Amino acid sequence: MKNSIKQVKRPKSSPCWCSICVSLQLGWRVLMEQDWENLPKHLLDSVAEKLLKPLDYLGFSLVRKTWYSVAKDNESKRARMTAPMLLYYSGRKQYWKFYDVVDKKVLKFQAKVPWKVFVGSSKGWLLFVHRNVREKNLGVTLVNPFLRIKGRKNKENSIICLPPLTPPGWEKCRIKQKKNALDEDIGCQMIEEVVNVGNTFYVVNYYREVLCYDVTTGRTYSDVKMVRRGNSPDCNNSKRYIFEVEENRLLMVERYRGYTEDDIRVTKKFRVFELNVQTGEWTEKNTLGGDALFVGDNTSIRVSSAKICGLRSNCIYFNHDIDYVGTGIDYDFGVYNVEDQSFPETYTKRFKKILQMSSPRPIWVKPILSFPL
Repeated sequence: MKNSIKQVKRPKSSPCWCSICVSLQLGWRVLMEQDWENLPKHLLDSVAEKLLKPLDYLGFSLVRKTWYSVAKDNESKRARMTAPMLLYYSGRKQYWKFYDVVDKKVLKFQAKVPWKVFVGSSKGWLLFVHRNVREKNLGVTLVNPFLRIKGRKNKENSIICLPPLTPPGWEKCRIKQKKNALDEDIGCQMIEEVVNVGNTFYVVNYYREVLCYDVTTGRTYSDVKMVRRGNSPDCNNSKRYIFEVEENRLLMVERYRGYTEDDIRVTKKFRVFELNVQTGEWTEKNTLGGDALFVGDNTSIRVSSAKICGLRSNCIYFNHDIDYVGTGIDYDFGVYNVEDQSFPETYTKRFKKILQMSSPRPIWVKPILSFPL
């Protein structure tokens, strides 16, 4: 059959053959010259509503500016399609890959990120801090990896250099990969995480104390108020994270760690406490109310698992992060179920090996659709 097809010769003047060629050329030209930027909004809305996976929704938002606007404006859909992703080093300088925890696979696109150690991430942005000895200050840079996709033109606002900081004792500052870039030498009292609720910032520190500062009334360090005094007997082997739950209530998660004979750090368990800000009382919880938490060097993230199919409810997704002991190999990552106090398997052996080889350490980033283009 194939030979018979090859032996068929169309005369050069055949109108049928020419019309087919012309039609193909015109069709290809229409496809290539299609104005994807100005497609009608109702068509884009229809496409967006049919997307079922966060990966597809993110790809949809990256096609054109108008597509991004549709994805951004659809708040209900956006809430279901912005699950945190794991950003890890690809092995090639400046290029990082994304791992989708919902579909359990590595995404096909990569982000170009400056070859520097970042100290944290928040609301989709990576935070870099470096010490300027000549200017006697600390340089702060924000980088959005979702605006620096390999093969696409980098957006002008993908890197933002903030005004330098000159805090007291800046020259003693030790820059580490953690949520607050400034160490205890400059008066931070070994802060482990900060959460913003309205005009007030709440912090939890190494000693399990909860402090607050109102930006509308506070002027000096003396305006920092104590919400709850610490009482943790084993601070060296635990780490704290803080979340906003609802008005006048905060959620604190304590992570308890240990070390193997090979000096590999491992997480043994988590405990969850709810703090009533008005009374200063802690209440231990054995559930997350169906939510999923993501902790590590990033600003901690709370997500409703009911809105994102594929996430484990009442589970804590954790990465290796900085600690004040400073020992142990950086292999401490996994998932912890708060209700049955188990560690369900989430990553394949192959991907675990990739995470172990990633340096700098992997970090959680949450895609956001609230930045200007």
